[in-house]
Amino acid sequence: MITIIIPTRNRAYTLKKVGESYYQQKHVNEIIFVDDSGDDNTKEVIDDISKNYPKIITKYIRHEKRKGASAGRITGYTNASNDYILFGEDDAYLEKNYTDLLLNKIVLDNTIGLVSGRIIYKLFNERNEESEKRFGFGIEKKEAFDKYHFGNNINAYFESDIELPMTHALFLTKKSLLEKFGYDPFYSKGNGYREESDFQINAFVNGYKIVCTNDTHCYHMSRQEVQKGGQRVNRFKQLYWNIYFTNYFYNKYFNKLKDKLNITYSKNTAIVFFSFSMFTILFINPIKKIPQFIWRRIFK
Repeated sequence: MITIIIPTRNRAYTLKKVGESYYQQKHVNEIIFVDDSGDDNTKEVIDDISKNYPKIITKYIRHEKRKGASAGRITGYTNASNDYILFGEDDAYLEKNYTDLLLNKIVLDNTIGLVSGRIIYKLFNERNEESEKRFGFGIEKKEAFDKYHFGNNINAYFESDIELPMTHALFLTKKSLLEKFGYDPFYSKGNGYREESDFQINAFVNGYKIVCTNDTHCYHMSRQEVQKGGQRVNRFKQLYWNIYFTNYFYNKYFNKLKDKLNITYSKNTAIVFFSFSMFTILFINPIKKIPQFIWRRIFK
């Protein structure tokens, strides 16, 4: 059986929308919500949803002091009762066959350390079915893993299953693997960037396969729908923490990854590549999207 763990902070308003999709999964008899010292009505929302699913054990665990992103996952899996763990998100829906398909893959192949479906970022007011139809097998012709940004191109086109060095945050794994490699509590400050990547890469460099499949999906709510809560920080802080945590992450794993990924440049060069990439994503790309008539108003 599977335990689902959902770390959350001040996201009662999103849990109202996505929470039921976790209770509708097969092979799930335990769901653990870890509230990182939030101050909204998360507990009431969880109670309201869970009362409709009495056969599923619901655990609400609250951090009295804020501990950060990775701590919620550590609290979750140390309190889990099952051999398999699925990490959920408080702002993402699961397709109804999500756990069923992922469990089947990881049981049939014991070299798989963790497995996820495709994650689709929804457009505003888009239904899940519409998102899946728009996305298909991906919407961009590019490599699924970007060595320079050291992250996945989540919109990359690929069919069937693909092996990657890492995947996104909504994945299935074994509790024994979490106990072996664990989440690093260092990612407790700021936005906790790289917290799940750290665990996944640790498994990858130690010989476990990381698989992402097109057979099932999860659907992330649009940015317009998720305006508050979680580990959100402004863009300047996001840039700082992303570089800060990536430097720590590279210090741990870069040399091990060079051979596995055929990387020919140094760790310091990799940090420069990553920093430039993040600056472009956070500051240059949004500017490019400003309509031309606004530019004309600014510079007339």
